[in-house]
Amino acid sequence: MLNIGDKIRDYKVISKIGEGGMGTVYLAEDVMLDKKVAIKVLSPNLLSDHLFIERFRNEAKVQASLSHQNIVTLHSFIQEDSKYLMVMEYVNGKTIKEILNTRGAFSEQNARKYFLQILDAIGFAHSMGIVHRDLKPSNIVIDINDNIKIMDFGIAKVLGDRSLTKTGTKMGTIYYMSPEQIKAEKNIDQRTDIYSLGIVFYEMLTGKIPFNTSTESDFEIMREIVEGRGINKEELEGRVSDLMINVLLKMTSKNRENRFATCYQIAEALNLNKTPVLIEQPEIKNIYQQQTESVITENLKENYGAIMSLPKADFGRRLGAYILDNIVSFLIILPAILLFGNGESNMKDKVAFGAIFLIIAFILTLIKDGINKGKGIGKGMVGLRSIDLQANQVLSKGKSAGKRILDGIIYAISSVIIPYVGVVIILIIDIVLCNSNNGQRIVDKMLRIQVVNESDIVVDEVTGLVKPSDKLKQM
Repeated sequence: MLNIGDKIRDYKVISKIGEGGMGTVYLAEDVMLDKKVAIKVLSPNLLSDHLFIERFRNEAKVQASLSHQNIVTLHSFIQEDSKYLMVMEYVNGKTIKEILNTRGAFSEQNARKYFLQILDAIGFAHSMGIVHRDLKPSNIVIDINDNIKIMDFGIAKVLGDRSLTKTGTKMGTIYYMSPEQIKAEKNIDQRTDIYSLGIVFYEMLTGKIPFNTSTESDFEIMREIVEGRGINKEELEGRVSDLMINVLLKMTSKNRENRFATCYQIAEALNLNKTPVLIEQPEIKNIYQQQTESVITENLKENYGAIMSLPKADFGRRLGAYILDNIVSFLIILPAILLFGNGESNMKDKVAFGAIFLIIAFILTLIKDGINKGKGIGKGMVGLRSIDLQANQVLSKGKSAGKRILDGIIYAISSVIIPYVGVVIILIIDIVLCNSNNGQRIVDKMLRIQVVNESDIVVDEVTGLVKPSDKLKQM
């Protein structure tokens, strides 16, 4: 560790600020610039564990990649004499935890003011593909200029990078961990931070945590987070506005699919005083049950401006994309047609052709809708996009695969029954359907998929969520 008066390169240690699980933080002075900094030193008893060293380095890399006025800035990373240090911006202020302990709950007005800054900072981190995973009042500072500073990205996750996460490892501070963190699910995303922020916001507004704090059993706390009632609406009524209650309930939904998808959606609700639509969860035992179609539809209409009634794609573009995709498809399946598609072939050959067609149809998923967030070769060239109406997102690989398999089954059956002609008939039906009603083919209707003009929608490229474009709203 460091001693008062020690000098590390251009930094002179002034005092000890605090200590945590990963190490100790000191106040120091940059003697060249006459500027105060904070130095975080990795605890010596962790130096024997390569994983902790890598996690410390990872924190430095994450912090260095986040240039935002509400996130603590990293100045440099130093490895010297078997010590690992991070030199960071020194924030003169108090953590939200300290303020809560000395003054109690924030007024709703102040809580909203500070929380909007928190949302802006974490929303920025999410846009960079970084999930904090340990948001809590002690990691959020309000400086002397009344500005928020987020710190301690020690267990932050860069989306797509699993190198520092072991299966079954629970990371975070228990009271603020999401149900999916408690259960150590593999596909943790930004919505775990949204849940944690919901608990932080609740504490800012009420001065307490919405869980049983009298028990010392981590197991009981974890079970309450996963299986318990959650935030009690009745306890909040009369203390905070209905807007705040609904924002808190949506942020802390046990089913992450029912939470806000991004921090910017929460900020929009707070700035516009727009009460979010909640997907009701009347019984805890049914909390992960799929909600009814009507509730999902109403939620999407409220939050995304009637996304369910988007106009169909231009027929000319749709036909062009269809032709381009099928040219590619035909060239790929031509050998199978020549081998097994002859009308004089026996039934065994026809079945073999159908099976090969199904396999090829699945492979074609890689060049069609799902591989490029709702755009395949043809759609990408002519400016179209496929959206999943139920999830209100651009078409995923999973649903795209289902669509292509169903397509393959229909085409294969028609080819076996009426070789060649059957494919042509289905092709004609598809073309007619593309130009009728909302442009949905049979398979599209079954899977609740719609092809739309890319100019009619705005897509959040992080979450894949879709909403109407400004141009469409003005029509």
